[in-house]
Amino acid sequence: MPTVDPVKVLNIDNVPYAVDAMSEKVKSMVSVYDEWNQKLTDAQDEVGSRRAALNDLSRTIIMAVREEQEAAKKAVEDAEAAAKAEAEAKAATPAPAVQGTTAPVAAVAEAAPVAEEAAVAPELVKTGDADA
Repeated sequence: MPTVDPVKVLNIDNVPYAVDAMSEKVKSMVSVYDEWNQKLTDAQDEVGSRRAALNDLSRTIIMAVREEQEAAKKAVEDAEAAAKAEAEAKAATPAPAVQGTTAPVAAVAEAAPVAEEAAVAPELVKTGDADA
């Protein structure tokens, strides 16, 4: 930190006065002035350092947020591309036949809601066989 030189001469009304030739009261006040002036200089130096540190930290925060946003955007794009590729692959692959029949799985899937309705409302389904 910069050091402030103590006041040696007081210029009052364009007349120089040596501090060493002044009374103890004036010397004491000049000493307090020198202390406060040093503290002010130290504080100004600290403020400048903190301001520079805050500016650097602000830039770092902005870069981190931008990187995170880009990574999130890329993750969404990658997930969408993977889902699209999976859907295209699924559409290109014929549905396998159910064992014992030549009906594709899609036909069985269409019958599934009917079976679910029967499970929900069994009183509507009459099989004629109580053990079935």
